[in-house]
Amino acid sequence: MIATIADGEAGLPVRFSATLAEGQSARISVPRKLGEPEQSLEISRSGDKLTVTELGSVSNQRTGALAD
Repeated sequence: MIATIADGEAGLPVRFSATLAEGQSARISVPRKLGEPEQSLEISRSGDKLTVTELGSVSNQRTGALAD
């Protein structure tokens, strides 16, 4: 799994890579300005499927599959 994150078009990209075994997950968090909450997401593997979940308050979580 390789994830590349940038702050918009002009932001400096950061790349994160990991090999996830069945049932494993990786969490990526990005700090923000002082006093602002971090941005974080979790990538998890179930079989041949990767799922990305934006983390935050329970009511603000979004999930999407990357691959079938």
